[in-house]
Amino acid sequence: MAKEEKLHKELQYIDIAKVLFAVGIVAIHSGVLAGTNIIDWTIMHAVLRLAVPFFFCASGYFFYRSLKKTEDVRATTKKYLKRLLIPFCFWLLANLPIIIIKYTQEGNTAIDILSKIRTGLIFYPWGAMWYVAALMVAICLVIPFYKKNKLKNAVIIGGLLYLVGLLFNTYYFVAEGTSLQRIVDAILQIASSMRNGLFEGLFFVSAGMYIGQRDHEKKTISKKKNLIILITSYLLLIAEIFLTRKLLHADDHSLFISFIIVIPSLFIFLSQLPPLRRKIDTKILRNYSSGIYFSHRFVLGIITLLLPTSSPLLYFSLTMLVVVSGLAIFYKIDNEKTNYLIK
Repeated sequence: MAKEEKLHKELQYIDIAKVLFAVGIVAIHSGVLAGTNIIDWTIMHAVLRLAVPFFFCASGYFFYRSLKKTEDVRATTKKYLKRLLIPFCFWLLANLPIIIIKYTQEGNTAIDILSKIRTGLIFYPWGAMWYVAALMVAICLVIPFYKKNKLKNAVIIGGLLYLVGLLFNTYYFVAEGTSLQRIVDAILQIASSMRNGLFEGLFFVSAGMYIGQRDHEKKTISKKKNLIILITSYLLLIAEIFLTRKLLHADDHSLFISFIIVIPSLFIFLSQLPPLRRKIDTKILRNYSSGIYFSHRFVLGIITLLLPTSSPLLYFSLTMLVVVSGLAIFYKIDNEKTNYLIK
């Protein structure tokens, strides 16, 4: 018990980072930083875009810890996937009417709407549920490597697939004007995005699990060395962001080569920070980060339908007010069934 409590204290900053990143995702989706000025651009890509890969990495780390608590890998994995599948299905269905209304307002025919919904279900689930789907896929892909004690191989393969995925996102310009562009365009027309469990999730989830393995084996990188790596890679990320700013990209311009180093080193840095001086249980923040992520698209969708011409800042403020207030009430009630949907 003491060991578990000590480990949790060491991860307080991970919990804090997760809830801050969750708020950042709400800011992205509400359009607060949709401007083209250099400040908005920098905050969006150098800070907020770290959120999803960081979530993948953290999920991989905590999943590894769950696996090490039991010898039954299959049962643990099944329980973990079920824990994700329930909120995934619920919020997918909750957001469906909003999606249909949105597509209808855009002038799509019934056939077009059905086609978009089918694409969303298979390749890029709406309501920000693509991340949950990607996480489930990544977990399934990494388990065989875990069983064979080959997590490092999963990291390498995942990294190579991530580099391929860059062609469908920030590095679309590499394929521009070549025969490869036709292939990329054809795939994107079908799948809409390559941000999924194979091309994004696998690397960051396996990286998080590998960090967990290194911690378990007491082979963690030194604080000084990791800090140097983090600072250097982050400076490279800044340079990469500006170098690719005006180049042709696909999807949402959210994936960068530097993330391969920045995200794991950031996670390690936060996990190595000394405990907070005040005794604070930050586990509730971990719950809020999940709750904000799961529910914000639904709340934001309703608000934008009710107030179609309001400002992004108002959308963000109202969404956060409703979501946080609602979560506070549900966490206070502490009902097992509702907790499945927001934790």
